[in-house]
Order: sequence, then C-alpha cells, then structure tokens
Amino acid sequence: MSGTKTLIWAAVLLILGVFYYLYEIQGGRQRQEATAKRDLLLQIVAEDVTSLAIQRAQDPVRAEKRDGHWHITAPLTVRGDDQKYRELVRYLADLRHTRVVEEQPGSLEAYGLVTPRLALQVTLKDQAQPVTLRLGDTTPAGGSYYTQVEGRPAVYLVGGVTKDILDASLHALRDKTVLAFLPAEVQEVQINRGTEALAVLQRQAEDTWRLTAPVTARADDQQVRGLLQRLHDVKVQEFLVENVSDLAPYGLQMPSLHIGLRAGQEQAPLTLQLGALHQEKKGIYATYGDRSRVVLLPQELWEHLPKTTAAVRDKTLLRYERDHVTRLELRTPQEHMVLQSDAPRQYTFEQPFKTSGDGDAIYSWLWDIRDLKALDFVAETPEALTLYGLDVPRWHLALWDKTPSAQEAARHELLIGAEAPDHRGMYARLGADPVIYLVGHAEAKRIMQKTAFDLRDKKILPFTTEHIKKMHVQYPTVQFTVERAGNAWKLIEPRKQDIPQRWKVDHMLYELSKLEYAHIVDESVAQRNTHGLETPQMQVTLWQQDGALLGPLVIGRMLYTTGQPQNTAYAQAGKQAPLYSVHMDFLKAFPKTADELITDK
Repeated sequence: MSGTKTLIWAAVLLILGVFYYLYEIQGGRQRQEATAKRDLLLQIVAEDVTSLAIQRAQDPVRAEKRDGHWHITAPLTVRGDDQKYRELVRYLADLRHTRVVEEQPGSLEAYGLVTPRLALQVTLKDQAQPVTLRLGDTTPAGGSYYTQVEGRPAVYLVGGVTKDILDASLHALRDKTVLAFLPAEVQEVQINRGTEALAVLQRQAEDTWRLTAPVTARADDQQVRGLLQRLHDVKVQEFLVENVSDLAPYGLQMPSLHIGLRAGQEQAPLTLQLGALHQEKKGIYATYGDRSRVVLLPQELWEHLPKTTAAVRDKTLLRYERDHVTRLELRTPQEHMVLQSDAPRQYTFEQPFKTSGDGDAIYSWLWDIRDLKALDFVAETPEALTLYGLDVPRWHLALWDKTPSAQEAARHELLIGAEAPDHRGMYARLGADPVIYLVGHAEAKRIMQKTAFDLRDKKILPFTTEHIKKMHVQYPTVQFTVERAGNAWKLIEPRKQDIPQRWKVDHMLYELSKLEYAHIVDESVAQRNTHGLETPQMQVTLWQQDGALLGPLVIGRMLYTTGQPQNTAYAQAGKQAPLYSVHMDFLKAFPKTADELITDK
C-alpha cells in the first residue's frame, strides 16, 4: 500500500514539475517576449530594410541599400556610411514606446503630429508599402516625444534621446572615407611635394619597402606603414564643394602634396591631393579621385604625413645585433683600438693593450653606434670627399658580426668626417658607399668620445660576492676578519662572535666588487714607500671558496695631483699589479672597528 502511495505522489510531483517548467519558465519567457514585441513600435526586422528616408523641413535624406551597402540618393548621389545606417536601422527595429498616450485620439494637433518635425519612412524587402514613423512635439514636462506609426491611430511616448539619434544629418549619414583600400594590399606608393622629384616606394618581400625613385635605397618601413595606416583611417572633416570649378582658392591647383596608391598593376591608382591649411577650422583642403569635390581633412594628417624622399628613406646607418659582434677596429688620430669577442658582453682588447674589456660599457657603446641615424642625405655621388672631411676621416670604425646561420662574418664600416658649416651635424659615410650622410652632432660625439681607457675593464678585484669565503680588513691600529658560515657571517678575529646584520658584510663585498680605478698611475711600482703602500691607511684581503687569494688591496696615501679628482688615493691589488688611483667613496661601506660591525646600528 505504501509503495502505491509513493508512486502516486511521485507522479503528482512530476506533473507539477512539468507544469512549472512549461508554464512558469518556458511559458513565462514566451510571454515576456510577446510583451516586449508588443512594445516595439515598428515591428520590423533590421536585415529586411532596403531603403530609409528621413523627412524634415531642412536637409531631408533618402538612401537605399544595394549589394550590402548603403547609397544616398537625395539630396546627393553618394555613398552612405554603412556603419551609421546599420546603427540607425537597428535602433528603429528595437525602438519601444514608454507609454500609450491615447488609443483613439480625437485630434493630432495637440501632439504636433499633423505636421511632424521628423518622419522616417522605412521600406522592407517583399513589402510594397513602407512603414512610417512620425515624431511630434515634446511632452510639457520635457524628456519625451509624442510619436505615431502611420496606419495606427494610437499616440505613443518615446524617450527624448530618440530624436537625437534619428534626426541624423547628411554629414553624419554620408560615407567620409577618403581612400578606400587595405594597407596590406598596396604595392606602390608615390609621393610628390611641389616641384621636388617624385618619390616612388615599392613593396618588397616580408612587408618591407624600397625606394625606387628618385634614388634606389632602403625605405623606412615604419614610416611607410604609418603613412598607409593614416591614409586608411582619415575621415572627411567637412564636405565643402561638390562640383568645384576653381581649385585655386583652396591651394589645390598646384597641390602642396600629391599621394598615389596602387594596389595592383591592373587597378587604377588612388590619389589624394592636399592644398592650403584652414587655420580656424584646423583642417587642410583636399581633393581625391576625380578631383571634382573639395573637402576639409584634419590638419593633423598633414602634420604627421612624411612628405619628402628623405622622410620615407631608411635613416639607419649600421644594421647588426650586438650579441653577434665578433670583432671591432677603431682608428682615430689619437689611437688604434682592436677588440675581439667570443661571447655576448665578453670582449678582449688586442690594441692598444692586451686586457679585458668592460662588457657593459662596450655593449652600451655598440647600442649607441647602431642607434645612430642620418639627419639628412647630403650627396648621393659626391664630387670630392675632401669637401666633407672624409678623405682622411677623424673617426673610422670597422665592425664584424656573424649570425649563427651565416658562413662568414659581415663587415660594417662607418666613417665620420668634418662638421657641417651650420654646426647642425657631422658628415658620415658607410665604407665605400658613395652616399654622404649628415648625423646629429650630439649623437656623433657620444660615440666618438669613447677611448680605449673608457672601454677597458677597470675593476680592481674582479670577483663574485657569493664566491667569497673570508675577508680580512686592516687599518694602521685595528684589524678584523670575517668568515662565511652558511648564509650568515661570523667575526673570527679579534674574537669570535656572530654578526647579526649580515648585510653589512655583503655591502662591503658589493662595493669592492664594483670598485674601479680612476687612473693607471704606473704599470709597475718600484718605490712602494713613496706612495704610502708600505704603511697603508687600509688594506683588504679576500679568500674565495676554492682557497684562491685575492689582493691584498692596499690603499696608500692621498693624491693631490692636478687632473685627479678630490678624495683620491694610490691603490694596488697585489705587489705585481699596476699602481692605480681610486676614489675613496667605497670606504663609506667599511666599519672602522669590529664593534661597528656587530652592533645593530
């Protein structure tokens, strides 16, 4: 009996569940959709709209949709703005009334619907009779408009924003595209400014560009891509004259700039001419296509477009990867420098001395050299190199780089000669290439002022902090020794004691690891006592984990020599090492007694 009751109750619950789903959930959704559909004013599908007319006292506009695009047919026959029309039609299809004002009004005059301020006539495919929406006066309280659909007597209210959206101007509805093209499809660009020679750019492999006239040279790919993108994105700011008879008032009879784009050999080129600037409207007069129409484009287009051959020409002088540089030779009237590299940031001097190079300094210098750009192209085939100081250059660099896939290293050569008469820059040349470049004065000086001494490794005690096991510091009357104990440091002399703040020792080691000499006083020292090295003011000895000894670094008496910086002393790292001068700022990291090392201060 209980089993039968259970089955009955289960069946009842199932029926209730099905009823709830069908009526409350699915049926509720359908009822909501039906209610929302009843609130739609026009009951149209946006995709079915084939024409749209905006009727008003001034500037009525008619347009029709053909082959997926909108075309304005009145008051002009021009392309419409597809995006704007899609938004407008979608808004009409989704337009809902906020309230029914009157189902059967006796008169429409009170609502301003006898002669409406705005009417939109919508034609649908497969439907001969258009749908018309009329917009009348605002409500007394404002914020809403009275509206009516032709063929239905009821008067509705719609939000105040409706008129702002539907009352679109001819300019807003008109296609404002200047040149319709895809940047990736352009194969040739022509630029002509005034009486200057025509610049012709042609697309190469891998989206690169090359100048083919008036000179044959690499193009600045970034400039060309930027030009194409700006021409693709620019929109008409204002349509001025539809059928112009005289271009002279706009500076377009002899354009300031003419640009031509060709997407293929069989396709006619797209053209754009820019004329005079309109200062008040911050625009520039322009024509395009058949030049029958004058428009105003944003002035910033003119400001950012490259306008000359030099502007679109590649200004990079040397192309190489710093990590692939294997050899470098520099000749100046003062010295001959030769550097060899077997790995990135590792350099060895062969001339004027045999020593290690400063990896960071040389790496940065190579960046400055590669970053050097031409300010101008002075001469393509100079009559005489003497005119530019390049017959005997003041700075002559040869550089080799070898990529992993290359069989042999590539050689690059940069020569810098005299200063230009206007002091704006210096003349430069690339090896045997005849072109004379002008490079920036400050940029050229930055790379030219580096000497072999600037680029040599000047670290006195080259080591890695983590590899140091023990350090001994000695002053004339005080000395102490510390030793690494795992991740901590311990004082082992003059007594054994933990060092609570290990950073004090790490800081000393850090200052020593980056300590550089300011000057080489003498390559070999015979009289140590004359420099205070026999009775030093300080000396430091380091032991590495493998037991190797570094130093001792001995700091002698202070220098008071002309040309030496203040607070400078004699120094030597081992009796066979050269005599250096060092700046004494590094001593600020060193405690003067063992007590200073172990205190918490």
